[in-house]
Amino acid sequence: MPPRAPLEGIRVADFTWVWAGPFCTLQLAHLGAEVIRVETATRPCITRLLPPWPNGKSTGVNSSGYFNQYNQGKRSLSLNLKKPEALELAKQLIAKSDIVTENFAGVVMDR
Repeated sequence: MPPRAPLEGIRVADFTWVWAGPFCTLQLAHLGAEVIRVETATRPCITRLLPPWPNGKSTGVNSSGYFNQYNQGKRSLSLNLKKPEALELAKQLIAKSDIVTENFAGVVMDR
């Protein structure tokens, strides 16, 4: 039987974006946590727009090497948090998670 990862069985609701937050949750995923990254199609993570890209050009929001490097090993969920039903799903995810991460300005999560 292979050894257990240190964070196996831990669920992380990941509301981070740009560099520091996704890098933090990448480490948690590498240590065995189930990381569920929450994004919105109306404001995707800006790192999806950064190179490097295959063949030197972007082929869509999933082609950024930068984004993919810092989000490997994570699950992903896209929600429009301006809709009440999506907000309710986010709250359910938070309630079922051991850790919630975010790296927004102080008032963003309260909204």
